[in-house]
Amino acid sequence: KTSRTNPSFLKSNSISFSYNNTLYNYDQVIYDKCQLINKQKQNQNRILAVIGPAGSSVTINVQNLLQLFDIPQIGYSATSVDLSDKKAFKTFLRVVPSDYLQVKAMVDVVITMNWTYLFAIYTDGNKKLI
Repeated sequence: KTSRTNPSFLKSNSISFSYNNTLYNYDQVIYDKCQLINKQKQNQNRILAVIGPAGSSVTINVQNLLQLFDIPQIGYSATSVDLSDKKAFKTFLRVVPSDYLQVKAMVDVVITMNWTYLFAIYTDGNKKLI
């Protein structure tokens, strides 16, 4: 058992990480994760978890791969409600609420504040104001 307050913990252990900026190249994301898993199988690295990728659609694809090896995936911005299905995505954890819960919270604010008119500004994902 390890304590957070025990400074000797890191003397015999090390933590490493791999960072890849795929620029939403989904094929590259899947390829990179396959490479990581292949290295793990060769006992070069032990993957404790994968953080990301950003988008929901590629996160779903990566999760489908990672759960075959019981590797947890932490989604920091994947908001698809589909990822809330624990039967389909057994090793996925999220740190942001799903789209459904975000919309529910917005509707609750509108109702609570008795607002009767809304003005929305959004982008198409390419930083173009619509």
